Amino acid sequence: MPVRSTLAIAGIGLALSSFAAIASASARLSSARFAAIDAAKTALIPLEKDHFTASDVDAAVSGCQALDPADPLLAKLRPLCALDIQGTEEVATWAACIKVTSCASSPDGIRTTKQLEQVVRKTLAAAQAANPAVNRALSAGPCRDALRESSISLRSGRLLDGALRKFAHGLMFKDKASLDAADRGFAHAHSLDRHEPSSAQRLTAFRSACR
Repeated sequence: MPVRSTLAIAGIGLALSSFAAIASASARLSSARFAAIDAAKTALIPLEKDHFTASDVDAAVSGCQALDPADPLLAKLRPLCALDIQGTEEVATWAACIKVTSCASSPDGIRTTKQLEQVVRKTLAAAQAANPAVNRALSAGPCRDALRESSISLRSGRLLDGALRKFAHGLMFKDKASLDAADRGFAHAHSLDRHEPSSAQRLTAFRSACR
């Protein structure tokens, strides 16, 4: 946390709390935190395969649940990890439906779209809650960067959220303009995602920066 020139105006109490936050931040993770995050990130990698199994999901769930809810950092990463799993499953369900005209044009098409939209929105909220926790736990540097959700990822998520909302509206009211706008939103989100590292690449970066 940078020392601001206005600290003197804010008073001794604010200054002390600011210095306490600086003192509590570290450049590296404790061994326990590193092991828990490493295990969770490793367990999520198989879910990026085109065809993952129920055992892959079970292993990922176990990895997320091992993140200690009593730890101030891991407690914020835990829901984000769980939503990563839920999002992967919802994407698979949604994609399978919209590829079939009879499903996409049925109530199931609207339902799966809205379910995925809810997960995306929850994931954005969880990421926005996790980043400040990472900032508090780690001082500025490669390890903090490796754990934070990137601005590109957050922007892509917001685009996806908006596109899903338009897509659901288009399905409900058979509105071609909304469906076309949704397609443009999906394409924009995908173009941003292509610049983001895979789960395996993020794990490698995490191990290099935080071990």
